[in-house]
Amino acid sequence: MNRLLMFLTLVFAAGCADSDPVLEVSDAWIREAPPGMPMSAGFLKLTNNGTEAAVLVGATSESHDLVEIHVTRLEDGVARMRQLDSITVGAGETAVFEPGGRHLMLMKPRGPLKAGDEVRMQLQLRSGETVPVEFIVRKR
Repeated sequence: MNRLLMFLTLVFAAGCADSDPVLEVSDAWIREAPPGMPMSAGFLKLTNNGTEAAVLVGATSESHDLVEIHVTRLEDGVARMRQLDSITVGAGETAVFEPGGRHLMLMKPRGPLKAGDEVRMQLQLRSGETVPVEFIVRKR
């Protein structure tokens, strides 16, 4: 009877196992904005340790009312920024958010941030999952 109960428990646990991608976040930081600046940018690395692609569709922040996914590209010698609907991180891949490239645009600050402050955000995935992230504010 004990073996049967253990077997059924293992089968149930395997059926409930999370098959969604596992995102590992590293080097999460926010660029300190000059006083009075209504926006700043967040950078990080997202590594997908899962077996399926993960799609980042947005984020929320305790420090800003609005967070959007953006990319900066050089067009005709001019750096232009545009909003992206999503970023797909394939299984085994890493997406890098860095100055001059992809970043989280943080708008409508709820208060000033200074170097050393910590900011919590929730990354939102298309699957409905959220990924909590702690960002550190760094000097410009």
